[in-house]
Amino acid sequence: MRPMWWLGDDPERLRRVFDLDPPSPAAEPPPIPVVAAWQALELGEIPAFLARTGSADDPRVLIHLGHAGRSPYESIRRALAAGARLPSQLVVVSGSGEGLRGHRDRSWAAISGNLHMSVLLRRPLPISQVGAGLSMLPSVVVADWLSGRLPVRPEIKWVNDLVVDGRKIGGVLASSAIRGSRFEDCLFGIGLNLAVAPEIEPDVFVPGTTCVAEWIEPPAVGIVARELLDGLDRAFERLEHDGCEPIHERYRQHCHGIGRPVRVWADEPGDPLRRPPLAAGTLEDVLPDLHLRVSGTAEAIGRGRLAFETDIRQHMTRRRS
Repeated sequence: MRPMWWLGDDPERLRRVFDLDPPSPAAEPPPIPVVAAWQALELGEIPAFLARTGSADDPRVLIHLGHAGRSPYESIRRALAAGARLPSQLVVVSGSGEGLRGHRDRSWAAISGNLHMSVLLRRPLPISQVGAGLSMLPSVVVADWLSGRLPVRPEIKWVNDLVVDGRKIGGVLASSAIRGSRFEDCLFGIGLNLAVAPEIEPDVFVPGTTCVAEWIEPPAVGIVARELLDGLDRAFERLEHDGCEPIHERYRQHCHGIGRPVRVWADEPGDPLRRPPLAAGTLEDVLPDLHLRVSGTAEAIGRGRLAFETDIRQHMTRRRS
């Protein structure tokens, strides 16, 4: 992993989680982007930190929070919108938290022992070259990491869920700013169940949850964060050089359910079974723009929530029992 400035709300816990040398104050004040990163999370006075960077002009910052009182992902978005001078790379890892959100602002349980990470990369990318690659990138990186660890196959469920054995093990977010012909301020959110499978009320979209600990002894959160950051850096550089095609191919290889009967509903509140779906048929493909091709539907589908017919039938059986 590249050199970083390390900060945390508890320096000793920061050292333990990331296996660092004992923290020591710096000989001079940290650069403005390092201070801005801490201030973006509204955490008060900047704490002791570890300076491990080759250049104060281009600092990379990792912040560890034992407990996040609000969503770091949303805090970073607000800071960017306000014009904060954030560093070229900002990573926030939370041990647990409140107010953490998933896709379309759905709540996600932030439980100690699992990974909750937000990553900001402030490197511009040409829209014409990248396309939907940014949206695919974090889910592919996590699926690749799980593939190298688990004895079972992890898969990506459109659009941004990670599943193992049909059950959700994680999810990702991706957003960016569009300025002219470029994507800028690329922000990723990753939630991964390492030690604990959150309890949920099963539905047609998420019939159950699992965690890494169900299959293997889970690596420590700090190890997983470092390895995923390395994977994000490599995937981002490949996206810069090779465009969307390679990452789209990886997304398709990991894709859960191509060839299976599905239904796709508009992403709206309420019981989906009480309204007609946007599409019902066989999932034929996921296109490079992340649209779905479903048999019996003339137009490709770019928005919505996907459910498999097997999960729908199981959900209806549970409701009748």
